[in-house]
Amino acid sequence: MINTNGQIKITQERSKGIWTSKFILLFFANFFFFLSYEMLLATLPVYISKLGGKGSIIGIIIGVFTISSIIIRPFSDSFPKNFGRKKILIIGAWICVISTIGYYVFSNLFIMFITRILHGFGFGLVTTLLATLAADSIPKQRMGEGMGYFGLGSAVSMSIGSFIGIWILNTFNFFWMFIVASIILLAGIIFMQMISEPVKIKAISNEKEKIEFKLSSFFEPKVLIPAILIMLLGFSYGGILGFIALFGKKVGINNVGLFFMGVAACELVSRLFVGKIFDRKGPTVILVSGAVACLIGTILLAKTSNTTELIISSLFYGMGYGAIFPSVQAWCINLVPVEKRNLANATFYNSFDLGIGVGSIILGVVAQLTNYSSMFLYSSVLFIVFLVVYPVYLFKNKKN
Repeated sequence: MINTNGQIKITQERSKGIWTSKFILLFFANFFFFLSYEMLLATLPVYISKLGGKGSIIGIIIGVFTISSIIIRPFSDSFPKNFGRKKILIIGAWICVISTIGYYVFSNLFIMFITRILHGFGFGLVTTLLATLAADSIPKQRMGEGMGYFGLGSAVSMSIGSFIGIWILNTFNFFWMFIVASIILLAGIIFMQMISEPVKIKAISNEKEKIEFKLSSFFEPKVLIPAILIMLLGFSYGGILGFIALFGKKVGINNVGLFFMGVAACELVSRLFVGKIFDRKGPTVILVSGAVACLIGTILLAKTSNTTELIISSLFYGMGYGAIFPSVQAWCINLVPVEKRNLANATFYNSFDLGIGVGSIILGVVAQLTNYSSMFLYSSVLFIVFLVVYPVYLFKNKKN
């Protein structure tokens, strides 16, 4: 509809169910998109090393991806208002396809750096818009359950993507690894093409909305506390992503990939029921228990000396991660009106990615000053902070 100010409001028909045809298409689009991403996550550093990139160069090329995705996400709220969500979603996906092929075609470190920036732009657009379209297709009273189910695609891809990428690399070569990753992305685009956009009534004026550069265009203030909480989770996860392989070598564990398998498996299980609890009871039970589980998992990881202990720590961390991530995302979506969901999702993902980036840097310094075990132990304090910030927010919110 068009309000009194002449602004376009999106109207939509909501089904009482979650597994509508649109939601299923979004689920598989999300699955294939993240499957391709996870394949590259494990193999791209090896490829850069083969091209002559040293440790610092690898870190810069891999890390610039996060920076470019953070930069582009706020614009995922402005671009669709001018061109439509589906169109921008598919453009972002094609950017990812071109970048994935480009890694192999342009085997030069500087061009790869540029390609990585481009890939981050596509990734930032697709992840934000897929989540927003999914939220638009879910009844608000079942948002926690629906977003939990939606995230199952990325949870499954996390558990198998790295394995598939490494298997193709070991069995064939880099050429086939990039080809398969691109084909998987194309499968995701097919599902995206079949997605229907929300029904809109055209405004009398066809004048396109101007893209304004102001703080409110980049950050949604209503989701400040959820953004802080998901940043704390990202901070912890960044330390694990960056240093668990080196930690494994230090303590004599060769296959640290089992940690991520355990996290993905528990995330998969937890997403099946935490959403329903979120919708019935609100975020408190889920967030507090999730933070406690992550706290235990991180402490156990710091004390790990063998594969069995590594797996046990991953189970606790995975249950906590699987509880916190979708619940905070659903909470963000519920805090804003429909037309602000894109910006809320952008704020959510940017906070998480920023936490990962800053966490890997700061915890890397901590590890250098102490050791990896101590670094993980110190990082567990993040969840104590989590368990302080959230109750303080509840108290102030109740008081007001």
